[in-house]
Amino acid sequence: MIDIYLCEDNKTQLLFYSKIIQEYTKSHPDQIRTFRFAPTPEALLEMISDFSHPAVYFIDILLGDGHMNGLMLAQIIRKNASDSGIIFLTTERDMAYKTFDYQIRAIDYIVKRPEYMLNQEALSMLKQRITRALDEYVSSLCISCEKALTLTSGSQIYKIPVSHILCAAALKGRHQIEVITNTQKITAAISLKDFFLQLDNRFTYCNKSCIIQLPKITELNAQKRTLTLCGNIVCDISVREMKKIRDYFQN
Repeated sequence: MIDIYLCEDNKTQLLFYSKIIQEYTKSHPDQIRTFRFAPTPEALLEMISDFSHPAVYFIDILLGDGHMNGLMLAQIIRKNASDSGIIFLTTERDMAYKTFDYQIRAIDYIVKRPEYMLNQEALSMLKQRITRALDEYVSSLCISCEKALTLTSGSQIYKIPVSHILCAAALKGRHQIEVITNTQKITAAISLKDFFLQLDNRFTYCNKSCIIQLPKITELNAQKRTLTLCGNIVCDISVREMKKIRDYFQN
């Protein structure tokens, strides 16, 4: 069983996301031990009695005028609980890239859009997104020995859990790819084709130069032929791959 924490300084947003998370806890009583929320980082940290217990933290990146913002809070949590799950909330889409600068492994990055409170369809999509993120974290705890890939980048060698890979793209004119995970970007000396052969059925091509992990899709724009992955990473979809990706996302 896991704990869930929410840190949000806007009262309206705090109540809104609390309600969604409480719905999840009621529908998953065998998975959730407790749910707590606070308006400040300091108050949230006082609530945590045991960092070693598995937990997911929903954190607003821009937390008021205090001494500690959401990124600093996440760093403290990551330092004390390296396997915890972090989901960032913010009104600023561009802040997603800050999480890479702070080297914080995040499950997801949710932009707080006004339509979530005004449109039932948008709200339903948000609930599905949060449910998917929490389910994936719970499932990851059940995997004692997850498959990992070894990637070489210059003199560095990385061992990356497959579930952490968001996407990989071929670098034009080079026998290399750029792999984006929950926490980092890695330029690896391998062809996209050979990399794909090491992956499982969670992955597919979205165009001839890019591979994505299907469960990491958070949005699909069929008209523009683009998809958005966790962390607000946008990828183009070729006409050839559109039906397969759309069928997966809608089901």
